[in-house]
Amino acid sequence: LEAALSTGDGGAPRLRAKALWGAGFLAMMAGEPDRAAPLLESSLATFREENDLQGAARALLILANCNQSRPGTSVLPLLEESAALADEAGDGWCLAHALGVAGFEDIKRGDFADARGRFEDGLAVAREAQDNQGMRFALIGLGSVAVVQGDYGYARKLLEEGLAIARELNVPALSSRDFPELREFRLDLEDSTPLWYYVLKEGGVRGKGIRLGPVGGRIVG
Repeated sequence: LEAALSTGDGGAPRLRAKALWGAGFLAMMAGEPDRAAPLLESSLATFREENDLQGAARALLILANCNQSRPGTSVLPLLEESAALADEAGDGWCLAHALGVAGFEDIKRGDFADARGRFEDGLAVAREAQDNQGMRFALIGLGSVAVVQGDYGYARKLLEEGLAIARELNVPALSSRDFPELREFRLDLEDSTPLWYYVLKEGGVRGKGIRLGPVGGRIVG
């Protein structure tokens, strides 16, 4: 994509903006946020010039994702603008994900009430759009907040739904043998493990402690 952009005028403005967005997204996924950010910012500027609300919303979303690993850069304001533009453009996918990422930013700041509101809104949008990826993201976030707030019944319902979605994906699962530390509680937690703990443990076992495992990765999209 970057090679294509370097030749000629890059084509029509919206096509160029999409190419810039794609190159920025791939750079972010490759773990190169400092390389991704200028591409995404150029994409955003062009989408704004073209009054492309959906394009601008998605550029803001990925730029915010990128900035999460860049100290001293803006994240939450980008996500809030992304959500507003996505809502105006009728882009349910982008809206659900912008709300979800913003919810996790709220958790980092200790704003659990705001996080819960965003996750609930994001889950409603994802359900209406039948966006399983967005639903998984919202479920794990909302369930985690509910645990912190002591709303265990609600948390269990949400996290069990998230785990059910993961099971439908037919990904390899950990067994009770992978949870020996839970046996001491004598609550059969090794056989009926809370999703949040399962995801953390799976990241340690399958992801070697540096990335999510297959269930966690698919749940958070």
